Amino acid sequence: MEHKPKSRLWILWVAVSVLLVGYPLSMGPAAWLVTHGYLDYESGRMPFEPLFQLYDVSKGASIWISWYTDFWVECPATGSFP
Repeated sequence: MEHKPKSRLWILWVAVSVLLVGYPLSMGPAAWLVTHGYLDYESGRMPFEPLFQLYDVSKGASIWISWYTDFWVECPATGSFP
């Protein structure tokens, strides 16, 4: 069976989509790890610095980030990483 270039493009499209969705969603488990002492604050925050910069400039992003991290750590919305 011959592989067509379109099949490779489809695989690339899926990989990029998974990364774009998976990166922000991994912030919740990282917040949980920090809150429970498995990861120190700086190590947990550093990979998500672009999202925190977005948090500072976008009201919609700040609402979503606050809600999502609070969902994982079960604390009131503080507007910051736990």
